[in-house]
Amino acid sequence: MDSTRDVGILFADIVGSTRMYELLGDERALAVVNACFSTMRSCVASHGGQVVKTIGDELMASFDTAPQTITAAMQIRREIATLPPVPGLAAQVRTRVRVGLHYGPALFEEDDYFGDTVNMAARMAGLASPGQILTTGDLLDRLPPDLRSLASEFAEIEVKGRHEPVRIARVADDATT
Repeated sequence: MDSTRDVGILFADIVGSTRMYELLGDERALAVVNACFSTMRSCVASHGGQVVKTIGDELMASFDTAPQTITAAMQIRREIATLPPVPGLAAQVRTRVRVGLHYGPALFEEDDYFGDTVNMAARMAGLASPGQILTTGDLLDRLPPDLRSLASEFAEIEVKGRHEPVRIARVADDATT
């Protein structure tokens, strides 16, 4: 049965995977990507989330609450940063992710989410720099003060199809959970 529910959506994109496949070959690059996915799946599960799907080098996950969403994102960034350097690449090349988050209503259909909330989370991931977590003001507004203090709003962007600009925040690099 299809339904709409409020959900936190997280997209995590592995930075530089296309180049990795080119330089390392398919099998070795896939091993690196799978190690990242394994780490991310663990982080998602440890914060009560569900991996919805992986697409290429990107993972999509859902969470019931905004705090779960942001704390999972921080753990993903932290744990991916501790993975060993990518074997076979230039000295000490480490895997990094860019993460985007949003919270709001999404249509749940056949074990997947659809709609504006999903699109906004994907857009945040696309805007993020390597190693960065970007989120929307909609998610920030649902955080308790201790977690909200870990992010700083820095811009508003116009998004096609939206009447009002979208507030964007960067989650602090040294944030811990």
